[in-house]
Amino acid sequence: MNLYSSKYCTIEFDSAASIIRQNWLGGTSDMTAEQFKAEQTKLSELIRINKPRCICTDALNFGFVILPDLQEWNAREVLGLFATMGGKKIGMLVPNEIFTQVSIQQALDEANGYETSYFENDKELMAWLRN
Repeated sequence: MNLYSSKYCTIEFDSAASIIRQNWLGGTSDMTAEQFKAEQTKLSELIRINKPRCICTDALNFGFVILPDLQEWNAREVLGLFATMGGKKIGMLVPNEIFTQVSIQQALDEANGYETSYFENDKELMAWLRN
């Protein structure tokens, strides 16, 4: 079920599998820090409402570099919420661009209390989340 759609991402929820999926769209390299925060704030609202067991992030088209201050904010405000609500796994499809990939991984590494893994294909990612 589609929960949210914007210029930068879509967010869907599979209630049967308890997976919330954030799909980053092209154009994120032009996104500002405030726009990133707005998108992640929306994700946290939907996490609070739907209480997913897992988060799936398709970041193949993600071009925004998450600087350390935003990594800390995201870890506290979004990933921390997910952990306190009993979230179990976060899986990501990651882009090839090294700097973006590193910033995404660092953002996820800021939080704990759940498993995190990175994938190159959606089929493997979804199989891992469903286990």
